Amino acid sequence: MRYIHLFVCCLALIPLHAAEVGIVEDFALAEDREAVLAQLVPGSVEHSFYRCLLLQQRGELDAVDELLARWQREHGDSPRCEEIRARQLLLRTGGDRDAALDAIADHLDLQPLHGTRSGERERDLPSRLDQQRIAWPAFKNLAKLVYKRGSSFALDGFSDAGVLRLVTESDFGERSRVLERLPLADHPQLLGLVIADLADRHTPDFGTRPIHAGLTRTQLATIAERRPQSLENERFVHAMIRRLAPPAPAVAERDPDVRRAWLDRLATFATTLPQTHDALKAHILYHRLANDLRHGVHRAEHLLAYLAIPRRVTYARKRWLQRHRHRAVALDAAFTDATGLPPIGDDSALVREYLLH
Repeated sequence: MRYIHLFVCCLALIPLHAAEVGIVEDFALAEDREAVLAQLVPGSVEHSFYRCLLLQQRGELDAVDELLARWQREHGDSPRCEEIRARQLLLRTGGDRDAALDAIADHLDLQPLHGTRSGERERDLPSRLDQQRIAWPAFKNLAKLVYKRGSSFALDGFSDAGVLRLVTESDFGERSRVLERLPLADHPQLLGLVIADLADRHTPDFGTRPIHAGLTRTQLATIAERRPQSLENERFVHAMIRRLAPPAPAVAERDPDVRRAWLDRLATFATTLPQTHDALKAHILYHRLANDLRHGVHRAEHLLAYLAIPRRVTYARKRWLQRHRHRAVALDAAFTDATGLPPIGDDSALVREYLLH
């Protein structure tokens, strides 16, 4: 309760007078505070208040009493007078905190409210929570128990921070539920968790977990390295292609160097893809040829890489198309969601241009 007394007194000692901000700053920062007082009208409330403050700072407490009595006779009692009286009480205790609190409590007529009622028996009640009941293992075991009872919301009691902590604990056993709740993809153990999840035969394909959309280009490349079969998955491949795009796609339209580097990255990635993605590879290689042609560049190796993909075109030999009929791709396939580039359509004009060159 003593601290409450002190708090009440502190509030009484800090009145707000917006009009006096200037004099407060001058008085507080001045080396010669007598010069600041000379700017005030002698006998005014402001002059009396700051004169009392100066006398208190000098330790002349009896002089403050005389000035305070004259101040009250001339201007009456006020919150400023009360503040000076409270300061007098504090200063006269000589640094004795208990004596200061008692004096101020008597002055303000404060009554303690924390005492026991008359005749009430003291009770030995706990003052701390049982740490074993509110510790992390207790909450985690409770979530496990809920799941075992058949609930499909075993992680509802965990915050995002709690879910991140579960990632580090392999004994939780509900990998899929943790992945469904992870807020970000920057956890150091996330990648191993995702790879293990994809290896589970009961896990749906890539792209079904919300966290898959937040994986970085480096993380996807690591998944492809550890699980080459991921490159068979269309959603995985498209996600990787989107990560290869320039940070500002609009720049690729204006800057030929940026666009060429981007298409080269796509073409390099396309070389790692299996035959199931031949339509996408043709799409990428065609747009690289078209970009080269736009800038007057003719690369024979790029043309040969494109022509090596069986395509349903009118200028191809029928015997060749028949031999590769199971692999031949249609040129109207759209991959706008992945690359942002239009379908090929008819490539005869581009191929003719290269062959003539």
